[in-house]
Amino acid sequence: MYTSSRVGSHYLARGKAAVDAELPAPFETIYRDEAATEAFLEAMWQLSFGVSGELVQLAELDDVRTLVDVGGASGAFAVAVLKRYPQLSVTVFDLPQVGPFLDRTREAGRFGDRLGFTPGDFFEDALPLADCLSFGYILSDWEDTTCVELLRMAYDACGSGGRVLLMERLFDEDGGPLATAAMNLSMHVETQGRHRTAAEYTALLKEAGFGDCTVHRSTWDKHLVMGRRS
Repeated sequence: MYTSSRVGSHYLARGKAAVDAELPAPFETIYRDEAATEAFLEAMWQLSFGVSGELVQLAELDDVRTLVDVGGASGAFAVAVLKRYPQLSVTVFDLPQVGPFLDRTREAGRFGDRLGFTPGDFFEDALPLADCLSFGYILSDWEDTTCVELLRMAYDACGSGGRVLLMERLFDEDGGPLATAAMNLSMHVETQGRHRTAAEYTALLKEAGFGDCTVHRSTWDKHLVMGRRS
């Protein structure tokens, strides 16, 4: 396997598509064994849990009863939702390897059947039905065409009046902030995606059929772009 520096030099010489074709898919490496899975999920929890409480508040989920967190890992966003909205139940949809780690979250928080898990691969399986579907640090892993496909799946999975939440770092129109630009270099190397502006995420939502798109900025590096199904 290439090291990151070698991959970077090969990208310059041969192009990303050619180099990526010779490497394992990103999540095959991330979830290659229990230790690697645990390390990745812990990193995602550290990135997401602190800001999740504010994102949940910005999302205003008072009228939501069921939420599916797509690629929700060990439940950082799900926990924030469940703590703020006692009427709401959350299902995390993620690869089967994640299941045992979400079980730990359920037991630690004593959430019972309010926190569920559906194993699956969004490239092969339909998304569970819900009033609201959320994607946290998911679309930045993928190119635009894949993002639109995932959002169309979310459109099909939420009923009339349902909504989708995109929670991502956002570029400003001038290319900042610097922290997002630096992280974007890692996205180019480690995934098939990139960070985007709020306008670019809104365009993806509209292409997938969502309307009434709004942008809600947090005091952290992770922000919310929301679309509704009419």
